[in-house]
Amino acid sequence: MLNPPPLLPAARRPRLPRARIAALVMLAAGMASPALSQSEEIYRAQTGRWLIAATNGQPGCVVTLDAGRAIGGRVIRGAESCARTVPIIASAAAWDMGEGVVLRDATRKTLATFSEDETAILTDSRQKLLMVPAVPGVDRLPHADAVFGRWEMRRPGGPPLCTVTFAERPTQAGADTRPLTLAPGCDSAVSRLKLASWRIEGPHLMLYGPDGDSLGFALTAEGFAKRKAEGGRPLLMQRAR
Repeated sequence: MLNPPPLLPAARRPRLPRARIAALVMLAAGMASPALSQSEEIYRAQTGRWLIAATNGQPGCVVTLDAGRAIGGRVIRGAESCARTVPIIASAAAWDMGEGVVLRDATRKTLATFSEDETAILTDSRQKLLMVPAVPGVDRLPHADAVFGRWEMRRPGGPPLCTVTFAERPTQAGADTRPLTLAPGCDSAVSRLKLASWRIEGPHLMLYGPDGDSLGFALTAEGFAKRKAEGGRPLLMQRAR
């Protein structure tokens, strides 16, 4: 509820009908509460464990964003673990919401700002860093150099459905997209997509077919797993032996 204005001297104080007073109180409460609630929801949506890593595939570090108050914003935990891998984050003492997720040091100096790009990935483009939800056993982002070669697609606990070979050669000079080939005899659930090319998009490995079909995978400790956003049954991709 908003604080009422200071009282006027008795001789000049206006008398408002009780109904009018009740309406003003309800209006004040309605204007203040939803705004505060929405603000807190925005902060709570960002809490949890996040991996901060460079886009070059080098190891990153995991920090925890907490909703508790701190000087300069909200509580951040684990930033000291970034000293060796992402030094600029090591002195982070708080986080806040501005033009994205803002990390600040103890003097309130901004260290990094992670804003959503066109694919809704939190990116600090100036420092070429991404911030993605942390996955147990994963300390870096996928990188093309670690993908080249043969991989097997399979259902969890099941036999291989298809062997995929990721080529190193780009489809054209300077492009990030590279060709892939499917081995003969792939399961129809995979072969019908006619997958023909691949590339790294932020934290995801994306496979594309010529007709607009695509399949996205997220890095795991054992390889890659189909993104939940893809829907359908789980699908894993692991190095072929």
